[in-house]
Amino acid sequence: MPGRSSDIRIWVADPLEKVYADTPPRIPPGRVELQCAGNEYECFQIALHTSRPLLIKSLSASRLRSSRHTLPVGSITARHVEFVPVRYPTAAIPSDRLDRSAPGFFPDPILQEPSRFIPAGQTRSIWGTVRVPASAQPGKYRSQVRLETSAGSFRIPVHLTVRPFRLPRRSRFFMTQWFSAGQLAEFHDVDVWSPGFWDVLGRYFRNMANHRQNVVLTPHIFGGSDGRLVDTQKDRSGRYRFDFRRFDRWVNLFLDSGGEVIEGAHLAGRALTFKTRKWPIASNELEITTSGGRIVRHDKTELTIPLPAFFANTLDAFLPALSNHVEKRGWTKRFILHISDEPNSSTIEPYLHLLEFVRERMGSDIRLVEAASDPASAEALDIPVPRMDFHDRSANAYADLGKAGKEVWAYNCNGPRLNYPNRYLDQPLIGCRIVPWICWRYGITGYLHWGYNHWSRVRYLPDRTGALIR
Repeated sequence: MPGRSSDIRIWVADPLEKVYADTPPRIPPGRVELQCAGNEYECFQIALHTSRPLLIKSLSASRLRSSRHTLPVGSITARHVEFVPVRYPTAAIPSDRLDRSAPGFFPDPILQEPSRFIPAGQTRSIWGTVRVPASAQPGKYRSQVRLETSAGSFRIPVHLTVRPFRLPRRSRFFMTQWFSAGQLAEFHDVDVWSPGFWDVLGRYFRNMANHRQNVVLTPHIFGGSDGRLVDTQKDRSGRYRFDFRRFDRWVNLFLDSGGEVIEGAHLAGRALTFKTRKWPIASNELEITTSGGRIVRHDKTELTIPLPAFFANTLDAFLPALSNHVEKRGWTKRFILHISDEPNSSTIEPYLHLLEFVRERMGSDIRLVEAASDPASAEALDIPVPRMDFHDRSANAYADLGKAGKEVWAYNCNGPRLNYPNRYLDQPLIGCRIVPWICWRYGITGYLHWGYNHWSRVRYLPDRTGALIR
């Protein structure tokens, strides 16, 4: 390992360890050791501590080679890990279940830039990923992670053993992390639906497929222009027409990138401005273009029994059109649809009324899915998705639903907390890694999480009890 290493300590860290700026240096093991099957990913982590200011000018990894074979370019990558500030510890999680207590800087983003500066007396880490193609020949492969720094050059050996079997190309486990077109456009400073947007979207879809996210939340007629894929027109006689061209482009791009399931977005949602009940259900925002080109906007309206007239009339036309369209495209078995997120006991009646309204107009071929922990909604859905702690409390009941032929998924969001695994920045990384194993143990066939990029810039502060408030 050439270079002035007396000032620099480099060691291989467990990829389930969070490496902080004050992580002390350790005695370095000789190399990264990995084992993979064909069509499998494995990750590794390298930590670096410097006693004086250090500039890393470049970071790269050589191709993985055996005595007879070479894996494709891109089969191994190495990237810097950056920190983000966490101002407050996550409430309702015991301190011994946190990786460390905030405030502080926590490792999270994995950067594309090959260079970075490390101040004196601090530690940083490098995240490595190995992707073994299905066609890889078994054997022992070698690579090096290469650092060119202001203190010289450093080489960290990587030894990979490819085992003589491969994982299936298609996963039988479904994963969705909710995705927002509007947030994507804002972050990358591109106009939504512009050529630049579609180019960036394709990269994201390929990234999802590479990391085995095979389900994507897909908007349709509801929402603003920054997230609506299907435009709605209404002529003077009251007839509706729906333009599915953007919808088709989105779906084809996702499927061509390696995706599997199209997750139709919610027809309705919670409206916290209405105080008639806890988390009342309301129609989502809707824009309709008249034959004269005028845009009529319908704001959220609390759902009643029967449904509000404009909402019912629009769904009367849209739901059969959507069902026919996905059937015509050959997507019926790939398409699932949400009704309204997280119904509870106080909203179950309007929720089930809307669900039956949808069933009557779309038939039984379109499967209905929901992040819902109410037993009544679980019975009515094709794919009930209870939160993991609710599944834990009623594991036998959900197992019975699985035996009866229903798919049962599970989800996490800002809960559960306490002793349950989740994805908070101040929790240990094992909380992420263990979730699919828990799903396997209990026969859960899919996992939903809201947070691929599906959030707005809302600031939360804790109240006196530690609960987060806007």
